[in-house]
Amino acid sequence: MNGNNQISFRWTREAIITERDSIEGDLAVIEAARHENDSGDQVFSASWTSVVNNRMTNELKFGHVRENLLQGPGQLFDDNWNFIGFAGIDPFDVGSRNSHPDYNAGVWNSYAQDLIRDITFDDTVTWVKNGWGGDHTFKAGVAYSRNGALPQGTATNFTGLFTFPTDAPFNAADPRTYPFRFGISMGQYDFTQIDHRYSGYVQDKWQVNDRLTLNLGVRYDYQNLTENTKDAIGGDGITQFGRALATLNIDILCANTPQAKGRVERAFGTLQDRLVKELRLAEISTMEAANAWELRSPLILSLRIQCISLAWLKQKYT
Repeated sequence: MNGNNQISFRWTREAIITERDSIEGDLAVIEAARHENDSGDQVFSASWTSVVNNRMTNELKFGHVRENLLQGPGQLFDDNWNFIGFAGIDPFDVGSRNSHPDYNAGVWNSYAQDLIRDITFDDTVTWVKNGWGGDHTFKAGVAYSRNGALPQGTATNFTGLFTFPTDAPFNAADPRTYPFRFGISMGQYDFTQIDHRYSGYVQDKWQVNDRLTLNLGVRYDYQNLTENTKDAIGGDGITQFGRALATLNIDILCANTPQAKGRVERAFGTLQDRLVKELRLAEISTMEAANAWELRSPLILSLRIQCISLAWLKQKYT
């Protein structure tokens, strides 16, 4: 504007955007592609720097961030690529992802919905003073930010994942084509939050002499989404999985000791890893052959001994 006032404005937009795009992942069939509609991140910033006199300056800044990232399986978009989310659809109705050793089928089983709107404002005054026991640079400032997630959602494996041991197509008459593991994430996916933050500070950079400089100041920060107590926890602390088990009247027995965790991990390793390999090595592909092999298998004998031992201990000490 003039020698004592300067105004600047900047606008930055993401150069590479993926609007209405279907992205095939590694080793994925076309139906398992990730659909994405990203209009690009935008950042607006403006500042006004003013020289009040030969000892004082003032700097006022304003910023705004807009982020639009929508991605997931095709069922979460309408025909015009508007993100509709589940829209009353159960996650299981979307379909699960099928993971095979050499390819992935089914639908894309993760999504992101980021609609971020941030506004920032801060003002800083600087005043230079000489002669009070040295050279002083005083600064005082206030700041405000509004951070909005409208909403922000991230979900991985929200429709389920079947893991298959082979690449063969599913055949109900062939146990080798059955999945050996199913996993799914449960809980809330989307969060709509608006957070307000306020701060203020006063600072003095005091250069006493050529060898000593003191930085003195006080600062105050406030955030409205922060709990008032140090160890506050929202909700009842029960997960969706825990509520489902409670509805079925099933108690959860947690492995709260290193010894218990080791036993659980060894059992999982046996049933989900070692048992599968033992069946492959024995060239077993039918239920009849598996049942016959069970009678002479050292692995199954070891598992039975463990179960008998646990049952005997439980009967003796309970």
